[in-house]
Amino acid sequence: MHPILVRPGRVAAYVAIWLPLGGLLAALLTLQGFAWPAALVFAVPLAVAYGFLCLSAWYASRGLPVDRVDPARVIVTACAAAFLSSALWLLAARGWLIAVIGFGWARSAVPFRQSAPTLFAFGFLLELLVLAK
Repeated sequence: MHPILVRPGRVAAYVAIWLPLGGLLAALLTLQGFAWPAALVFAVPLAVAYGFLCLSAWYASRGLPVDRVDPARVIVTACAAAFLSSALWLLAARGWLIAVIGFGWARSAVPFRQSAPTLFAFGFLLELLVLAK
């Protein structure tokens, strides 16, 4: 089990770290045409969910110690992990956007295709950042 998930206080602190990142993502989405309430309802839960997906970086970093592995292998593994995590997050984002619109929490949302590159790039860079710790 991941060390963060062992104690409820650690989980709460970890979620609190991802809340401002959700706000940042919401700000990016408002630049693409989302209204602020819709962007917040969409982005904040999505960012918290991605935080738990990023816990997998701990296992990847333990499997490739930087001092004993070729740097090219570390870079390729980090990029592959970031790509896969971001792709899974993008799939979850599409489902969450459908749910947000279906429940009526957002009246009009920007088409998913317009926000997908921003979501993918945001997730990719966040995963690389988590891996770099």
